[in-house]
Amino acid sequence: MTVDQFSGQVPLHVVGKRRPDETLTISVTGDLDILSSAVFRAKVKALLRQPPSGVELDLSEVTFMDATGAREILRHHQSAVRRKLTWVTVAASLPVLLILRLLELAELLPPGGP
Repeated sequence: MTVDQFSGQVPLHVVGKRRPDETLTISVTGDLDILSSAVFRAKVKALLRQPPSGVELDLSEVTFMDATGAREILRHHQSAVRRKLTWVTVAASLPVLLILRLLELAELLPPGGP
């Protein structure tokens, strides 16, 4: 894990992979917070330019998330719902689970999660 020596921030990485059925898996690693939320928004927007059949969001490698990061995930989730697109969080790290529970955003939690 790389940490920025000045900010203490773990750099955010957002990677998308399409399956043959056009489902897009978006894997996020690092810190998703006020410092990186614009990067997250831009990268997800770029991945969604070619509309997928559905989105699976993997947050299992997110090391920190604040309310700003949660808001970005909620924003994309709501946009997907409006477009009748399936958007499912398939995995989440403990920091993600904690902030989503604190903010009462159960609809963003992985199915069958704690």
